[in-house]
Amino acid sequence: MSPIKPSDQARGGRGRKVFVCSSCGYQSPRWLGRCPDCACWNTLTEEAVASGAAYPAAAPLSVLLDDLAVSQEERLPTGIDELTAYWAVGW
Repeated sequence: MSPIKPSDQARGGRGRKVFVCSSCGYQSPRWLGRCPDCACWNTLTEEAVASGAAYPAAAPLSVLLDDLAVSQEERLPTGIDELTAYWAVGW
């Protein structure tokens, strides 16, 4: 299925739609029988997307590695010297 272009909408195209879960608000570009966020069945309803808006993207949040909290837990030996040495350096 090809995306609808703004020029197609001006010529009487279908326009853009998004499916929104009435239970939790999850948004999907296509219909799903079960919401992947709240696991409710048959709660996704079709809604028109405002012109100029794109489909909602589930982009992961980016975090700097320096901002991550590192715990200093005791490392457990594996019994395999090479593996323990690898994990001690890499992890």
